[in-house]
Amino acid sequence: MPTTTNEAVEIVRIAEHRVGAPLNELFTELDEKVGKGTVNPSLKQSLSMLRAASDNLKRNVLGGDDNEPFIFFTIFMHPRWFVLWMLLILVHAALVLTNVAAFFVAPFYGPWYFAAPACFSILWVTFSRSECPLTRWENVIRAKMGWRPIGSFIGHYFMKYVYRALAALGFLKKPE
Repeated sequence: MPTTTNEAVEIVRIAEHRVGAPLNELFTELDEKVGKGTVNPSLKQSLSMLRAASDNLKRNVLGGDDNEPFIFFTIFMHPRWFVLWMLLILVHAALVLTNVAAFFVAPFYGPWYFAAPACFSILWVTFSRSECPLTRWENVIRAKMGWRPIGSFIGHYFMKYVYRALAALGFLKKPE
């Protein structure tokens, strides 16, 4: 009797949890070298399903387009790094939102000679191409968890959703 899809997904989950690394390449190689050449239809189907399950789990993270490991596995494989990453994201988001609010509020609540330099500094930090230390720390943590680095915090967590919304409303061509 062939392996079911649920069994294949559970095998991939357990194997990745035990090994501590994505097994996509292993299941792909097993399917190519063993599964394609076997006369056993059950083995052929099982290896094909394991490969498909590992491919799907590798793709389905944070919107499905980041090619990061499945977040469920990251929580169990790297719990300390995951918690640190979540805290860093929350602090970074709070700082970004506070800066945006301060830019619009500062001119009305303080003297101009404090508000003007503060607003200029916020604009400079926001639109300069210098790397933010919090983004640098996030990329270090993402590397420890096996995820690819991000270019910028605002672009990764905010702007891609703004672009998608504008594209859905017909204002922009949809990003590919």
